[in-house]
Amino acid sequence: MNRFVTTTSGSHALRGNRSARKMGNATARPSFNKNALLLIGVLVMTACGEQSSTDHSSEVDNKEPTVAVQTAPLRYGHIDQTLTVYGMVIPSPDKIKIFSVPFESVIEQEWVNVGEEVETNDLLLTLTPSPDTRLRLQQARIELNAARVQRGLMRERLRLRLATKQDLVAADSRFDQAREQLQSLTRRSLGTAHEIRATAPGIVYLMSVRQGQIVAAGMTLLQTVDHNQLTVRFGVEPEDISGVHEKQLVRMKSVHNPDAKSMEGRIHTLTHLVDPKTRLVTVLVQPLATDDLLLNDYIEGRIVLQSKQALLAPRAALLPAGKAYRLFTLKDGRAVLHEVRKGLQTATEVAVVADRLKEGEAVVTVGNYQLGNGSAVRVESAR
Repeated sequence: MNRFVTTTSGSHALRGNRSARKMGNATARPSFNKNALLLIGVLVMTACGEQSSTDHSSEVDNKEPTVAVQTAPLRYGHIDQTLTVYGMVIPSPDKIKIFSVPFESVIEQEWVNVGEEVETNDLLLTLTPSPDTRLRLQQARIELNAARVQRGLMRERLRLRLATKQDLVAADSRFDQAREQLQSLTRRSLGTAHEIRATAPGIVYLMSVRQGQIVAAGMTLLQTVDHNQLTVRFGVEPEDISGVHEKQLVRMKSVHNPDAKSMEGRIHTLTHLVDPKTRLVTVLVQPLATDDLLLNDYIEGRIVLQSKQALLAPRAALLPAGKAYRLFTLKDGRAVLHEVRKGLQTATEVAVVADRLKEGEAVVTVGNYQLGNGSAVRVESAR
């Protein structure tokens, strides 16, 4: 009896335990499903992000890089090959007017200064005879009076037959010489103040005397030069002189006056002597107009050695390529390589010769060192 009860109780207990496990399993299963779904969602989103990043990187990698460039147009025009020289404005050597005085004098007054412009008949200097000149004039007068008296006495002696005709000839000769000398001195105004006046319009180039100075006969007092008779004297290096010839065009400009107008001239004298001081060969240029020239001004000259019409490109556009040169043009956003030959050049432009280039076509001036034929480019404006 007791054993049956015990067995029955055990069966109920077993059934109770199974029911409890079932209830526990039913309660735990929903919590597991939520965590799994959350983990799966995170994995999917990560995978999608990685895929999107991979696709974006692929797009960036597939996009071709471009080079930023600047351009300038080709032009057809005139170009010169020039030689730069330096020199000074001087008077034309054969056009200088020299003023002097034929007797020793004292400078009484200066009326002009060096560099001053003068007109015809303008007073330049006033002079007076020096003490020695006055003495010379007085001696001439005394000699004339003595010769006149001697001639009179000789004529009287000849009338009395105390002298010969030969003696009279000698007395007449002495009188004539004394009279001529006094007249010559008088004509040259030895006895009065002397005025030096300009004989033509010009510029006072040189003043050799000062007020109160005693000057010798024949000494240069001053020099004037016609304003239209100026020359520019240039110095050329001996190694460059072979390319310089008479009548070549020279473009000139004042070095110290940047606002001065440019002038042109022609070489009229080419010397064949190296100056021992400057070690340069002297070349004289005759300006076509001298209105803007100043005596002794320092001048920069450009001697035109060659001149021609050509297709011109900026110097920055050309790249050396061995013994040749190359440049790039643009077509449909890409660089096009051109092999060119270089001709005359200046500081900013160079003449180019190529088969497929034409006037107005844009050539690359900035960024061309990074280009190859067919490179993708983007044009930027100059800053």
